[in-house]
Amino acid sequence: MRAALLILLAAAVLGAVATAARAAAPSTPPETSFTGLDSSQLPGADPADVQIAAAPTSLVELVNSTAAVFPPAGGPARQTLTLGRLFSSAAVDRSNDDTTDPRVLYDPLTRRFFGAMFDITRTETVFGATATSDPTSPRTVAGFQSQGCPDQPRLGLSTTVVVLTDDLFSSCRGNGGFVGGEITVVSKQDLLNGIRPRASHFGPSAAFEAITPAASLAPSSTAYLVSVATTGTAIGIIRVSGATPSSLPVQTIRLARPLRNPPAAPQRGTNVPVDTGDPRVQNAFVQNGILWLVLTDGCGTGGSRSCARVLAVDPAHPRVLLDRTLALPNGRFLFYPAIAPDSRGNLVVGFEYSSPAAFPSLAYAYMRPDGGFGAPADAVRGTAPNESGRYGDYSGAAVDPADPGRVWIAGEVGGAVGGTTLGWSTGIAAVRVPAQPPALLGDAATRRGTSAVITARVYPEAARTTSYVEFGRTSRYGSRTRARTAPATIRAVAATFAVPRLRRGATYHFRIVATSARGTVRSHDHVVRVPR
Repeated sequence: MRAALLILLAAAVLGAVATAARAAAPSTPPETSFTGLDSSQLPGADPADVQIAAAPTSLVELVNSTAAVFPPAGGPARQTLTLGRLFSSAAVDRSNDDTTDPRVLYDPLTRRFFGAMFDITRTETVFGATATSDPTSPRTVAGFQSQGCPDQPRLGLSTTVVVLTDDLFSSCRGNGGFVGGEITVVSKQDLLNGIRPRASHFGPSAAFEAITPAASLAPSSTAYLVSVATTGTAIGIIRVSGATPSSLPVQTIRLARPLRNPPAAPQRGTNVPVDTGDPRVQNAFVQNGILWLVLTDGCGTGGSRSCARVLAVDPAHPRVLLDRTLALPNGRFLFYPAIAPDSRGNLVVGFEYSSPAAFPSLAYAYMRPDGGFGAPADAVRGTAPNESGRYGDYSGAAVDPADPGRVWIAGEVGGAVGGTTLGWSTGIAAVRVPAQPPALLGDAATRRGTSAVITARVYPEAARTTSYVEFGRTSRYGSRTRARTAPATIRAVAATFAVPRLRRGATYHFRIVATSARGTVRSHDHVVRVPR
Protein backbone atom coordinates (compact mmCIF):
# COMPACT_ATOMS: atom_id res chain seq x y z
CA MET A 1 0.00 0.00 0.00
CA ARG A 2 2.73 2.48 0.90
CA ALA A 3 4.24 2.64 -2.58
CA ALA A 4 0.88 3.33 -4.17
CA LEU A 5 -0.23 6.11 -1.84
CA LEU A 6 0.32 9.79 -2.44
CA ILE A 7 0.08 12.51 0.17
CA LEU A 8 -1.52 15.78 -0.87
CA LEU A 9 -0.73 18.74 1.38
CA ALA A 10 -2.60 21.98 1.85
CA ALA A 11 -1.19 24.45 4.36
CA ALA A 12 -2.29 27.61 6.07
CA VAL A 13 0.27 28.96 8.54
CA LEU A 14 -0.29 32.30 10.22
CA GLY A 15 2.49 34.52 11.53
CA ALA A 16 6.02 33.99 10.27
CA VAL A 17 6.83 32.80 6.78
CA ALA A 18 6.50 29.01 6.75
CA THR A 19 9.18 26.51 5.91
CA ALA A 20 8.16 24.11 3.17
CA ALA A 21 7.18 20.71 4.57
CA ARG A 22 10.06 18.27 4.21
CA ALA A 23 9.42 15.07 2.29
CA ALA A 24 9.21 12.56 5.14
CA ALA A 25 10.30 8.94 5.11
CA PRO A 26 7.49 6.42 4.51
CA SER A 27 5.65 5.13 7.55
CA THR A 28 7.04 1.79 8.68
CA PRO A 29 4.89 -1.34 9.10
CA PRO A 30 3.32 -1.73 12.56
CA GLU A 31 5.41 -3.30 15.29
CA THR A 32 2.42 -5.50 16.05
CA SER A 33 -1.13 -5.70 14.76
CA PHE A 34 -4.06 -7.96 15.47
CA THR A 35 -7.84 -8.25 15.33
CA GLY A 36 -9.69 -6.88 18.35
CA LEU A 37 -13.31 -7.08 19.43
CA ASP A 38 -16.10 -7.62 16.92
CA SER A 39 -19.88 -7.53 16.65
CA SER A 40 -20.26 -11.09 17.97
CA GLN A 41 -19.92 -9.67 21.48
CA LEU A 42 -23.40 -8.12 21.13
CA PRO A 43 -25.03 -8.84 17.77
CA GLY A 44 -26.99 -5.84 16.53
CA ALA A 45 -24.81 -3.20 18.22
CA ASP A 46 -23.72 -0.96 15.38
CA PRO A 47 -21.46 0.88 14.64
CA ALA A 48 -18.34 -0.16 16.55
CA ASP A 49 -17.39 3.14 18.30
CA VAL A 50 -13.81 1.99 18.90
CA GLN A 51 -11.58 3.32 21.69
CA ILE A 52 -8.06 2.37 22.81
CA ALA A 53 -6.03 3.25 25.90
CA ALA A 54 -2.64 1.99 27.06
CA ALA A 55 -1.23 1.63 30.59
CA PRO A 56 2.16 0.20 31.57
CA THR A 57 0.63 -3.20 32.38
CA SER A 58 -2.37 -3.45 30.07
CA LEU A 59 -4.04 -2.36 26.86
CA VAL A 60 -7.78 -1.61 26.82
CA GLU A 61 -10.18 -1.60 23.87
CA LEU A 62 -13.79 -0.45 24.18
CA VAL A 63 -16.51 -0.91 21.58
CA ASN A 64 -20.22 -0.18 21.63
CA SER A 65 -21.07 -3.05 23.96
CA THR A 66 -17.90 -4.54 25.36
CA ALA A 67 -14.47 -3.95 26.89
CA ALA A 68 -11.39 -6.09 26.40
CA VAL A 69 -8.15 -6.07 28.37
CA PHE A 70 -5.03 -7.17 26.50
CA PRO A 71 -1.43 -7.69 27.62
CA PRO A 72 0.64 -4.47 27.32
CA ALA A 73 2.32 -5.77 24.15
CA GLY A 74 -0.99 -6.81 22.58
CA GLY A 75 -2.17 -10.27 21.60
CA PRO A 76 -5.13 -12.36 22.80
CA ALA A 77 -7.40 -10.66 25.32
CA ARG A 78 -6.85 -11.52 28.96
CA GLN A 79 -10.41 -10.55 29.84
CA THR A 80 -13.61 -9.32 28.21
CA LEU A 81 -16.57 -7.77 30.00
CA THR A 82 -19.64 -5.76 29.12
CA LEU A 83 -19.58 -1.97 29.27
CA GLY A 84 -22.31 -2.17 31.90
CA ARG A 85 -20.14 -4.33 34.12
CA LEU A 86 -17.10 -2.12 33.54
CA PHE A 87 -19.07 0.95 34.66
CA SER A 88 -20.71 -0.75 37.64
CA SER A 89 -19.73 0.12 41.19
CA ALA A 90 -20.55 -1.02 44.72
CA ALA A 91 -23.51 1.37 44.65
CA VAL A 92 -24.95 0.72 41.17
CA ASP A 93 -24.99 -2.49 39.14
CA ARG A 94 -25.19 -1.63 35.43
CA SER A 95 -24.17 -5.06 34.18
CA ASN A 96 -27.55 -5.70 32.53
CA ASP A 97 -28.06 -2.16 31.24
CA ASP A 98 -28.24 -1.18 27.58
CA THR A 99 -25.08 0.90 27.00
CA THR A 100 -23.36 2.66 24.12
CA ASP A 101 -20.83 5.29 22.99
CA PRO A 102 -17.84 4.49 25.24
CA ARG A 103 -14.78 6.68 25.78
CA VAL A 104 -11.57 5.88 27.64
CA LEU A 105 -8.32 7.69 28.50
CA TYR A 106 -5.31 6.62 30.52
CA ASP A 107 -3.90 9.52 32.52
CA PRO A 108 -0.14 9.04 33.10
CA LEU A 109 -0.12 11.89 35.66
CA THR A 110 -2.41 10.01 38.07
CA ARG A 111 -1.86 6.49 36.68
CA ARG A 112 -5.60 5.96 36.40
CA PHE A 113 -8.07 5.15 33.67
CA PHE A 114 -10.92 7.58 33.08
CA GLY A 115 -13.95 6.50 31.10
CA ALA A 116 -17.40 7.61 30.01
CA MET A 117 -20.43 6.17 28.24
CA PHE A 118 -24.18 6.58 27.78
CA ASP A 119 -26.39 4.28 29.85
CA ILE A 120 -29.53 4.03 27.72
CA THR A 121 -31.45 2.06 30.34
CA ARG A 122 -31.04 4.76 33.00
CA THR A 123 -30.86 7.72 30.56
CA GLU A 124 -27.58 8.76 32.17
CA THR A 125 -24.17 9.89 31.03
CA VAL A 126 -21.65 8.09 33.19
CA PHE A 127 -18.14 9.00 34.36
CA GLY A 128 -15.73 6.49 35.84
CA ALA A 129 -12.21 6.49 37.31
CA THR A 130 -10.22 3.46 38.38
CA ALA A 131 -8.47 3.17 41.74
CA THR A 132 -5.18 2.06 40.13
CA SER A 133 -3.59 1.58 36.71
CA ASP A 134 -5.45 -1.75 36.47
CA PRO A 135 -8.51 -1.07 34.28
CA THR A 136 -10.55 -3.64 36.24
CA SER A 137 -9.63 -2.24 39.67
CA PRO A 138 -12.42 -0.77 41.86
CA ARG A 139 -13.97 2.26 40.22
CA THR A 140 -15.57 5.50 41.28
CA VAL A 141 -18.59 5.91 38.99
CA ALA A 142 -20.97 8.84 38.76
CA GLY A 143 -24.11 8.94 36.63
CA PHE A 144 -25.77 12.20 35.57
CA GLN A 145 -29.42 12.10 34.58
CA SER A 146 -30.22 13.33 31.09
CA GLN A 147 -33.40 15.04 29.86
CA GLY A 148 -33.23 13.22 26.55
CA CYS A 149 -30.76 11.15 24.53
CA PRO A 150 -27.14 12.34 25.05
CA ASP A 151 -25.51 11.09 21.85
CA GLN A 152 -21.78 10.43 21.44
CA PRO A 153 -20.36 11.50 24.82
CA ARG A 154 -16.80 12.83 24.44
CA LEU A 155 -14.16 12.82 27.19
CA GLY A 156 -11.23 15.08 28.07
CA LEU A 157 -9.23 16.06 31.13
CA SER A 158 -6.70 18.42 32.66
CA THR A 159 -4.87 18.38 35.98
CA THR A 160 -7.97 19.62 37.82
CA VAL A 161 -11.08 18.61 35.88
CA VAL A 162 -12.64 15.88 33.78
CA VAL A 163 -14.97 17.12 31.03
CA LEU A 164 -17.74 15.21 29.30
CA THR A 165 -19.68 16.61 26.35
CA ASP A 166 -22.57 15.20 24.33
CA ASP A 167 -25.18 16.15 21.74
CA LEU A 168 -28.65 15.98 23.27
CA PHE A 169 -31.57 14.67 21.23
CA SER A 170 -35.17 14.67 22.38
CA SER A 171 -35.38 10.89 22.10
CA CYS A 172 -33.13 7.90 21.44
CA ARG A 173 -35.90 6.19 19.50
CA GLY A 174 -37.68 7.20 16.35
CA ASN A 175 -37.36 10.76 15.13
CA GLY A 176 -35.76 12.46 18.10
CA GLY A 177 -34.72 16.02 17.19
CA PHE A 178 -31.46 17.75 18.09
CA VAL A 179 -31.84 19.91 21.21
CA GLY A 180 -28.27 21.18 21.69
CA GLY A 181 -24.82 20.34 22.94
CA GLU A 182 -24.12 19.76 26.64
CA ILE A 183 -21.00 20.16 28.76
CA THR A 184 -20.45 18.59 32.18
CA VAL A 185 -17.36 19.58 34.18
CA VAL A 186 -16.46 17.53 37.25
CA SER A 187 -13.72 17.65 39.85
CA LYS A 188 -10.94 15.27 38.93
CA GLN A 189 -9.69 15.16 42.51
CA ASP A 190 -13.12 14.11 43.78
CA LEU A 191 -13.11 11.17 41.37
CA LEU A 192 -9.60 10.24 42.53
CA ASN A 193 -10.74 10.47 46.15
CA GLY A 194 -13.56 8.02 45.47
CA ILE A 195 -16.42 10.41 46.19
CA ARG A 196 -19.24 11.73 44.06
CA PRO A 197 -17.61 14.63 42.22
CA ARG A 198 -18.57 18.27 42.32
CA ALA A 199 -20.02 19.06 38.91
CA SER A 200 -21.16 21.96 36.75
CA HIS A 201 -23.51 21.46 33.82
CA PHE A 202 -24.02 23.74 30.81
CA GLY A 203 -26.51 23.52 27.98
CA PRO A 204 -28.17 22.22 26.00
CA SER A 205 -27.11 24.95 23.58
CA ALA A 206 -26.54 25.14 19.84
CA ALA A 207 -23.22 26.86 20.68
CA PHE A 208 -21.95 23.57 22.15
CA GLU A 209 -22.89 21.31 19.23
CA ALA A 210 -20.33 18.50 18.70
CA ILE A 211 -17.84 20.22 21.00
CA THR A 212 -14.95 17.96 21.97
CA PRO A 213 -12.81 18.22 25.12
CA ALA A 214 -9.07 17.75 24.70
CA ALA A 215 -6.85 15.45 26.75
CA SER A 216 -3.95 17.26 28.42
CA LEU A 217 -0.76 15.22 28.05
CA ALA A 218 1.21 17.27 30.60
CA PRO A 219 0.26 19.07 33.83
CA SER A 220 -2.19 21.87 33.01
CA SER A 221 -4.79 23.59 35.15
CA THR A 222 -6.75 24.57 32.05
CA ALA A 223 -8.90 22.21 30.02
CA TYR A 224 -9.71 23.09 26.42
CA LEU A 225 -12.73 22.20 24.31
CA VAL A 226 -12.98 22.65 20.54
CA SER A 227 -15.75 22.49 17.96
CA VAL A 228 -16.42 23.32 14.33
CA ALA A 229 -18.89 26.03 13.34
CA THR A 230 -21.90 24.72 11.44
CA THR A 231 -20.81 26.87 8.48
CA GLY A 232 -17.44 25.06 8.39
CA THR A 233 -15.59 28.38 8.28
CA ALA A 234 -14.37 28.59 11.88
CA ILE A 235 -13.57 26.62 15.01
CA GLY A 236 -14.69 27.48 18.54
CA ILE A 237 -12.48 27.20 21.64
CA ILE A 238 -13.62 27.02 25.27
CA ARG A 239 -11.29 27.20 28.30
CA VAL A 240 -12.18 25.59 31.63
CA SER A 241 -10.02 26.44 34.65
CA GLY A 242 -11.91 24.82 37.54
CA ALA A 243 -14.64 22.35 38.47
CA THR A 244 -17.23 25.10 39.09
CA PRO A 245 -16.98 27.63 36.24
CA SER A 246 -19.76 30.22 36.12
CA SER A 247 -19.87 30.44 32.33
CA LEU A 248 -18.21 28.96 29.25
CA PRO A 249 -17.79 31.59 26.53
CA VAL A 250 -16.81 30.35 23.08
CA GLN A 251 -13.89 32.05 21.29
CA THR A 252 -14.01 31.84 17.49
CA ILE A 253 -11.02 31.35 15.18
CA ARG A 254 -11.63 31.62 11.44
CA LEU A 255 -10.18 29.03 9.08
CA ALA A 256 -8.30 29.89 5.90
CA ARG A 257 -10.10 27.04 4.13
CA PRO A 258 -13.70 26.04 4.90
CA LEU A 259 -14.55 22.52 5.97
CA ARG A 260 -16.86 20.42 3.81
CA ASN A 261 -19.04 17.43 4.54
CA PRO A 262 -17.17 14.26 3.52
CA PRO A 263 -18.91 12.10 0.93
CA ALA A 264 -19.78 8.46 1.56
CA ALA A 265 -16.97 6.08 0.61
CA PRO A 266 -17.17 3.28 -1.96
CA GLN A 267 -15.99 -0.15 -0.84
CA ARG A 268 -15.01 -3.41 -2.44
CA GLY A 269 -17.64 -6.09 -2.92
CA THR A 270 -20.81 -4.01 -2.72
CA ASN A 271 -22.61 -0.94 -4.00
CA VAL A 272 -23.48 0.06 -0.42
CA PRO A 273 -21.15 2.92 0.57
CA VAL A 274 -19.43 3.48 3.91
CA ASP A 275 -20.91 6.24 6.05
CA THR A 276 -17.97 8.64 6.67
CA GLY A 277 -19.81 10.87 9.14
CA ASP A 278 -19.46 14.65 9.19
CA PRO A 279 -16.64 17.17 9.80
CA ARG A 280 -16.93 17.18 13.59
CA VAL A 281 -13.76 17.05 15.70
CA GLN A 282 -12.84 13.38 16.12
CA ASN A 283 -10.36 13.83 18.97
CA ALA A 284 -8.05 16.50 20.41
CA PHE A 285 -5.14 16.84 22.80
CA VAL A 286 -2.98 19.59 24.29
CA GLN A 287 0.81 19.35 24.41
CA ASN A 288 3.34 22.11 25.08
CA GLY A 289 0.58 24.71 25.00
CA ILE A 290 -0.62 23.71 21.50
CA LEU A 291 -4.11 22.32 20.88
CA TRP A 292 -4.15 19.62 18.21
CA LEU A 293 -7.32 18.32 16.58
CA VAL A 294 -8.36 16.10 13.68
CA LEU A 295 -11.55 15.58 11.70
CA THR A 296 -12.87 14.07 8.48
CA ASP A 297 -13.16 16.64 5.69
CA GLY A 298 -14.40 16.68 2.15
CA CYS A 299 -11.43 17.24 -0.17
CA GLY A 300 -10.65 17.16 -3.88
CA THR A 301 -12.70 18.85 -6.58
CA GLY A 302 -16.04 19.81 -5.10
CA GLY A 303 -15.34 17.77 -1.96
CA SER A 304 -15.50 14.54 -3.96
CA ARG A 305 -13.37 12.52 -1.53
CA SER A 306 -13.06 12.17 2.24
CA CYS A 307 -9.75 13.08 3.88
CA ALA A 308 -8.22 13.85 7.27
CA ARG A 309 -7.79 17.49 8.29
CA VAL A 310 -5.21 18.15 11.04
CA LEU A 311 -4.99 21.52 12.79
CA ALA A 312 -2.67 22.96 15.44
CA VAL A 313 -4.04 25.94 17.35
CA ASP A 314 -2.44 28.38 19.77
CA PRO A 315 -5.27 28.85 22.30
CA ALA A 316 -3.40 31.48 24.33
CA HIS A 317 -3.14 33.82 21.30
CA PRO A 318 -6.05 32.45 19.30
CA ARG A 319 -4.75 31.55 15.86
CA VAL A 320 -4.23 28.54 13.63
CA LEU A 321 -0.56 27.53 13.58
CA LEU A 322 -0.76 24.62 11.16
CA ASP A 323 -3.49 23.31 8.86
CA ARG A 324 -2.81 20.14 6.86
CA THR A 325 -4.85 17.75 4.75
CA LEU A 326 -3.99 14.06 4.44
CA ALA A 327 -5.56 12.64 1.28
CA LEU A 328 -5.27 9.28 -0.47
CA PRO A 329 -5.43 8.91 -4.29
CA ASN A 330 -6.47 6.05 -6.55
CA GLY A 331 -10.07 6.03 -5.39
CA ARG A 332 -9.24 5.69 -1.69
CA PHE A 333 -11.41 7.52 0.84
CA LEU A 334 -10.10 8.24 4.35
CA PHE A 335 -12.44 8.49 7.36
CA TYR A 336 -12.66 8.53 11.17
CA PRO A 337 -9.08 9.63 11.90
CA ALA A 338 -7.62 9.75 15.42
CA ILE A 339 -4.35 11.40 16.50
CA ALA A 340 -1.73 11.02 19.22
CA PRO A 341 1.84 12.38 19.53
CA ASP A 342 5.01 10.34 19.87
CA SER A 343 7.93 11.14 22.18
CA ARG A 344 9.82 13.10 19.49
CA GLY A 345 7.12 15.62 18.58
CA ASN A 346 5.65 13.82 15.57
CA LEU A 347 1.93 13.21 15.17
CA VAL A 348 0.54 9.74 14.46
CA VAL A 349 -2.71 9.74 12.46
CA GLY A 350 -4.64 6.48 12.58
CA PHE A 351 -7.56 6.15 10.18
CA GLU A 352 -9.80 3.83 8.20
CA TYR A 353 -10.05 3.81 4.42
CA SER A 354 -11.87 2.03 1.61
CA SER A 355 -12.22 2.15 -2.16
CA PRO A 356 -13.85 0.15 -4.96
CA ALA A 357 -10.79 -2.11 -4.72
CA ALA A 358 -10.40 -2.22 -0.92
CA PHE A 359 -12.55 -3.39 1.98
CA PRO A 360 -12.72 -0.99 4.94
CA SER A 361 -9.28 -1.22 6.58
CA LEU A 362 -7.13 0.37 9.29
CA ALA A 363 -3.94 2.29 8.41
CA TYR A 364 -1.79 5.11 9.72
CA ALA A 365 0.51 7.92 8.66
CA TYR A 366 2.60 10.38 10.63
CA MET A 367 3.18 14.12 10.39
CA ARG A 368 6.44 15.84 11.26
CA PRO A 369 6.42 19.13 13.22
CA ASP A 370 6.95 21.00 9.95
CA GLY A 371 3.76 19.47 8.50
CA GLY A 372 5.37 16.90 6.22
CA PHE A 373 3.55 13.55 6.07
CA GLY A 374 5.13 10.13 5.76
CA ALA A 375 3.39 7.89 3.23
CA PRO A 376 0.82 5.70 5.06
CA ALA A 377 1.18 2.04 5.96
CA ASP A 378 -1.50 -0.61 6.38
CA ALA A 379 -2.18 -1.78 9.92
CA VAL A 380 -5.09 -4.26 9.70
CA ARG A 381 -6.82 -4.98 6.40
CA GLY A 382 -10.54 -5.64 6.22
CA THR A 383 -11.77 -8.96 4.87
CA ALA A 384 -15.32 -8.06 3.76
CA PRO A 385 -17.51 -5.06 3.01
CA ASN A 386 -19.80 -3.54 5.63
CA GLU A 387 -23.38 -3.17 4.41
CA SER A 388 -25.00 -2.09 7.68
CA GLY A 389 -25.28 1.55 6.57
CA ARG A 390 -23.46 2.68 9.73
CA TYR A 391 -19.74 2.84 10.34
CA GLY A 392 -17.37 4.42 12.86
CA ASP A 393 -18.53 6.59 14.62
CA TYR A 394 -14.98 7.16 15.83
CA SER A 395 -11.59 5.51 16.22
CA GLY A 396 -8.86 5.61 18.87
CA ALA A 397 -5.20 6.53 19.25
CA ALA A 398 -3.12 6.51 22.45
CA VAL A 399 0.49 6.96 23.51
CA ASP A 400 2.07 3.96 25.23
CA PRO A 401 3.22 5.28 28.65
CA ALA A 402 5.77 2.47 28.99
CA ASP A 403 7.34 3.47 25.66
CA PRO A 404 6.19 6.96 24.53
CA GLY A 405 7.81 6.43 21.14
CA ARG A 406 5.09 3.87 20.44
CA VAL A 407 1.48 4.81 19.63
CA TRP A 408 -1.48 2.44 19.62
CA ILE A 409 -4.27 2.87 17.07
CA ALA A 410 -7.60 1.07 16.82
CA GLY A 411 -10.58 1.27 14.50
CA GLU A 412 -13.38 -0.59 12.80
CA VAL A 413 -12.56 -2.81 9.80
CA GLY A 414 -14.75 -4.76 7.39
CA GLY A 415 -15.40 -8.33 8.52
CA ALA A 416 -18.32 -10.65 7.83
CA VAL A 417 -18.72 -11.57 11.50
CA GLY A 418 -21.42 -14.17 11.97
CA GLY A 419 -21.38 -14.83 8.23
CA THR A 420 -23.02 -11.51 7.37
CA THR A 421 -21.79 -8.20 5.99
CA LEU A 422 -23.93 -6.50 8.65
CA GLY A 423 -21.26 -7.56 11.14
CA TRP A 424 -18.01 -5.75 11.85
CA SER A 425 -14.56 -6.32 13.27
CA THR A 426 -11.85 -4.08 14.72
CA GLY A 427 -8.12 -3.77 14.23
CA ILE A 428 -5.46 -2.79 16.77
CA ALA A 429 -1.84 -1.89 15.99
CA ALA A 430 1.25 -0.48 17.67
CA VAL A 431 3.19 1.89 15.39
CA ARG A 432 6.42 3.82 15.63
CA VAL A 433 7.56 6.81 13.58
CA PRO A 434 10.94 6.19 11.90
CA ALA A 435 13.93 8.25 13.04
CA GLN A 436 13.70 11.79 11.73
CA PRO A 437 16.11 14.68 11.13
CA PRO A 438 15.30 18.00 12.85
CA ALA A 439 12.39 20.09 11.62
CA LEU A 440 12.32 23.82 10.87
CA LEU A 441 9.22 25.95 10.98
CA GLY A 442 8.50 29.64 10.55
CA ASP A 443 11.90 30.63 9.13
CA ALA A 444 12.20 34.26 8.04
CA ALA A 445 14.87 36.85 7.23
CA THR A 446 14.52 40.57 7.80
CA ARG A 447 16.83 43.56 7.38
CA ARG A 448 17.69 45.96 10.18
CA GLY A 449 19.87 48.72 8.77
CA THR A 450 22.92 47.01 7.33
CA SER A 451 22.32 43.82 9.32
CA ALA A 452 20.14 40.77 8.59
CA VAL A 453 18.24 38.85 11.27
CA ILE A 454 17.30 35.26 10.49
CA THR A 455 14.85 33.42 12.74
CA ALA A 456 13.19 30.01 12.90
CA ARG A 457 11.69 27.47 15.27
CA VAL A 458 13.86 24.36 15.44
CA TYR A 459 12.30 21.03 16.45
CA PRO A 460 15.20 18.76 17.50
CA GLU A 461 13.10 15.55 17.33
CA ALA A 462 14.51 14.57 20.77
CA ALA A 463 18.11 14.60 19.51
CA ARG A 464 20.88 17.13 20.24
CA THR A 465 20.76 19.54 17.31
CA THR A 466 23.09 22.25 16.02
CA SER A 467 21.92 25.03 13.76
CA TYR A 468 23.60 27.85 11.88
CA VAL A 469 22.99 30.22 8.97
CA GLU A 470 24.71 29.98 5.61
CA PHE A 471 24.94 33.29 3.73
CA GLY A 472 26.58 34.95 0.78
CA ARG A 473 26.08 37.08 -2.34
CA THR A 474 24.66 34.11 -4.28
CA SER A 475 22.67 30.98 -3.44
CA ARG A 476 25.97 29.14 -3.18
CA TYR A 477 26.44 31.05 0.08
CA GLY A 478 30.10 30.54 1.06
CA SER A 479 29.98 31.89 4.61
CA ARG A 480 28.28 30.72 7.79
CA THR A 481 27.56 31.94 11.29
CA ARG A 482 28.70 30.30 14.48
CA ALA A 483 26.62 27.20 15.29
CA ARG A 484 24.20 27.04 18.19
CA THR A 485 23.15 23.87 20.00
CA ALA A 486 19.64 22.88 21.04
CA PRO A 487 19.10 20.15 23.65
CA ALA A 488 17.40 16.83 22.93
CA THR A 489 13.80 18.01 23.36
CA ILE A 490 10.46 17.73 21.58
CA ARG A 491 9.71 21.39 22.18
CA ALA A 492 10.33 24.07 19.59
CA VAL A 493 13.55 25.97 20.24
CA ALA A 494 13.68 29.58 19.02
CA ALA A 495 16.77 30.22 16.86
CA THR A 496 17.85 33.79 16.05
CA PHE A 497 20.96 34.71 14.08
CA ALA A 498 22.26 38.17 13.24
CA VAL A 499 24.60 38.88 10.32
CA PRO A 500 26.00 42.43 10.66
CA ARG A 501 27.94 44.81 8.39
CA LEU A 502 26.34 43.96 5.08
CA ARG A 503 27.47 45.99 2.06
CA ARG A 504 25.12 48.77 0.98
CA GLY A 505 23.54 48.24 -2.42
CA ALA A 506 24.24 44.47 -2.28
CA THR A 507 21.92 41.46 -2.36
CA TYR A 508 22.45 38.57 0.07
CA HIS A 509 21.12 35.02 0.34
CA PHE A 510 20.49 33.25 3.65
CA ARG A 511 19.30 29.86 4.80
CA ILE A 512 19.19 28.05 8.13
CA VAL A 513 20.75 24.61 8.48
CA ALA A 514 19.84 22.27 11.36
CA THR A 515 21.62 18.96 11.86
CA SER A 516 21.62 16.07 14.32
CA ALA A 517 22.79 12.47 14.33
CA ARG A 518 19.54 11.66 12.48
CA GLY A 519 20.09 13.97 9.51
CA THR A 520 20.15 17.53 8.23
CA VAL A 521 17.41 19.90 7.12
CA ARG A 522 17.77 23.24 5.28
CA SER A 523 15.33 26.09 5.05
CA HIS A 524 14.22 28.07 2.03
CA ASP A 525 16.65 30.47 0.43
CA HIS A 526 15.87 33.95 1.79
CA VAL A 527 16.95 37.06 -0.13
CA VAL A 528 17.71 40.37 1.60
CA ARG A 529 18.55 43.53 -0.37
CA VAL A 530 20.48 46.29 1.38
CA PRO A 531 19.69 49.80 0.07
CA ARG A 532 22.46 52.20 -0.84
